[in-house]
Amino acid sequence: MHLFKNYTPPSPDDLTLLKESLKHTGREMADLAGVASNSQ
Repeated sequence: MHLFKNYTPPSPDDLTLLKESLKHTGREMADLAGVASNSQ
């Protein structure tokens, strides 16, 4: 497995922009990220 040394996670605003540009729901974004739900 490759480890990232200088990873900076996306900001909430970046994730919102991605969600809007993909026209995904919260559930679809959760599926995309491989998490169980869209709640925080």
